[in-house]
Amino acid sequence: MAASGEIDSLDAIDCAILEVLQREARESFTRIGRQVGLSSTAVSDRMRHLEATGVIAGYHADVVPKRAGFPIMAFLLVRSTGPDARFSKVVQSRPEIIECYRVTGEVSFVIRAVLSRVEHLEELIDYLEQTSYVTTLIVLSTALKRPGLPLVESKRFKNSRSRRRVR
Repeated sequence: MAASGEIDSLDAIDCAILEVLQREARESFTRIGRQVGLSSTAVSDRMRHLEATGVIAGYHADVVPKRAGFPIMAFLLVRSTGPDARFSKVVQSRPEIIECYRVTGEVSFVIRAVLSRVEHLEELIDYLEQTSYVTTLIVLSTALKRPGLPLVESKRFKNSRSRRRVR
């Protein structure tokens, strides 16, 4: 069972439980148990442990932005003109910014925002440009969106690579 919250510490059953939860977080312990070969009590114990170690951070609804009144999704590439810590505080005050990553390379941050109208996007850009340079990418369509991490596949890949090195 997982001890440190890293993928190396997850066993195959932990990964299988997480795969099920990533597809359907409301699945019952009994149904998860059937899929992974455990009793509902054992599934419950493992899930409590995964929660306690921080592997599972919460359970959320996958809300479709367009259907919830946010038909525009944009990525904003931001080069901060001041301290990055100050910019981090700026983005926290904007609820339309749903993700913000500090990155390496030509830009300092990559932001994902959902917006109700083009004017909303324009206002956000104007706001951010007070403290940074912004390049905007508007999402036309989603080519791929996975429901979670590829835990089982990742373990399989890692195990096959380590076996090759041993030879």
